[in-house]
Amino acid sequence: MNIIIILGNFDRDISRSRCAQAAMYFNQNFKYISSDISDDVYPSHRILCSGAGRRLLKEKISEALHMKDILITEFNVDPCHIDIEDKSNNTVENLAFCKRLIFGLDCKEGFTYNSIVRNIIICTSKFHINRSILIAKDTFVDSNVEILALFDNFEFISKKQLADESLFLNKYMDGVVAKINAC
Repeated sequence: MNIIIILGNFDRDISRSRCAQAAMYFNQNFKYISSDISDDVYPSHRILCSGAGRRLLKEKISEALHMKDILITEFNVDPCHIDIEDKSNNTVENLAFCKRLIFGLDCKEGFTYNSIVRNIIICTSKFHINRSILIAKDTFVDSNVEILALFDNFEFISKKQLADESLFLNKYMDGVVAKINAC
């Protein structure tokens, strides 16, 4: 089983761009299974939309639900392939909550995976991919899965987004250096 995790974003254009990339990859690479499946059988490949979207409260819809709607209405992805995680507020929470769902730690009706997860494909923006992959590798370190990256072509990056990414990567690398020096 392969799972594409789409990381949410408060910017609707960025979320849509990530959905477009994930849908294109999904449709090109994974066998289509119709939604005429029994309740106890799930498609072998999934898309997991992640993000609570606290900044979208005025619209009363989570980033995850918004992305699911985009995948269905704009990119014709069958809803039987899509799950949502709508509790997370940042990248660390996105991946931690997704891991709990993927490996059945937060089982709820209709949300279990019957196959061995082989690949987790993180779908985010180019400016955000380094942070996402580092966090994913830490999060899934004990899960025996391959972490792959898929990023959209959304080109606009604000100075704040670039600064946030740079700050995170510097802090992360400082932590890695400290661990090495402690050995």
